[in-house]
Amino acid sequence: ASKQPSRKDDRRERAELRQAQAPIRKTIKDIEAKLAKLAKEHATIESKLASPELYTDGQAAEVTRLNTRLAAITKEQETLEEKWLEAESALENFQFS
Repeated sequence: ASKQPSRKDDRRERAELRQAQAPIRKTIKDIEAKLAKLAKEHATIESKLASPELYTDGQAAEVTRLNTRLAAITKEQETLEEKWLEAESALENFQFS
């Protein structure tokens, strides 16, 4: 007869799995926090760029600065989203292995 794992063994295995997943879950949480912060900054800059007052004389440097930062934010968001997808995939693989 095959021996069924005891409830204690089952709980221990689940606890070990959670512990092994903890660094991945932390990475995902950190990335999500950074993405939220970047999304907020992105919206703020877009709002500033939409303001007609920004395009008055003497504001060219500010327009350039904001557009440059907006491009940097977009690139950083893309990089973080890639890392997030990788971490999610790793977590999924952990759960089904």
